[in-house]
Amino acid sequence: MNDRAENVVRHYATGDIRARILKALEDSGVDLEAVSREDLGKFDHMHFGGLDATREMAALVGLTPGMRVLDVGSGVGGPARTLAAEYGCTVVGLDLTEEYVLAAEMLTEMVGLDDQVSFRQGDALEMPFDDGEFDVVWFQSSMMNIPQKERLIGQTRRVLRPGGLAAVEGAFKGPTPGLYFPIYWASDEQSNDLITPQDFREMMEGAGFSLSAWVDVSGEPQEPDADVSAAEGSSAHILYPNAEERAANYRRSWKEGMVVTVQTVWRNGE
Repeated sequence: MNDRAENVVRHYATGDIRARILKALEDSGVDLEAVSREDLGKFDHMHFGGLDATREMAALVGLTPGMRVLDVGSGVGGPARTLAAEYGCTVVGLDLTEEYVLAAEMLTEMVGLDDQVSFRQGDALEMPFDDGEFDVVWFQSSMMNIPQKERLIGQTRRVLRPGGLAAVEGAFKGPTPGLYFPIYWASDEQSNDLITPQDFREMMEGAGFSLSAWVDVSGEPQEPDADVSAAEGSSAHILYPNAEERAANYRRSWKEGMVVTVQTVWRNGE
């Protein structure tokens, strides 16, 4: 594992993520012998907008039963389990952090979805899959941590079948330079890999993808009730000991125009 990958693992690994999730479930009154996917919903979607955002992006993609999906940066598996249970997909999660893979496997077995959902530890820049293996490659708040975007996009296209779809949700650089750290995906500038939306579009088109959908889901900072980080609050508190500081820095960066969030879908080779 190279230095950059090790830095990402250090950022996310807590050493006890499985224990933290189980304690959070117990504290919320869940019987650990009868955990449902709904019980996990507040704790296993570690990304912008939580479960609602996963469903919104699934609708953009137009998922159908039987599709084979690769979830890159799958975390503890919330989106992967949702795509399997609600849309009938077969899902493989790929994550760099082994601790997350083990937690995802544990939770998936607890809710009886291990026949549809599996997980692998690995690097998205060297995806351990065959050419054309997937109908959909899914990135949900994971691309911000991955450098060498052209290589990542090339790997995405390689493992997609012709006409397959790449679904990407996440943060991009806004019109105002800078970010406030620590933020959800980075503790400092060295671990931050945001690019501009325009650069991303040019990379995707240059690699042979055609745009199917592009939705700015950033919201309007002047709206008093808008809080783009609120939906992932429970998950963030499990993941980060300084979740409040990271949430405040994200809101501040967003309100000052340093970051925008989009959901976008691309077709391979058309």
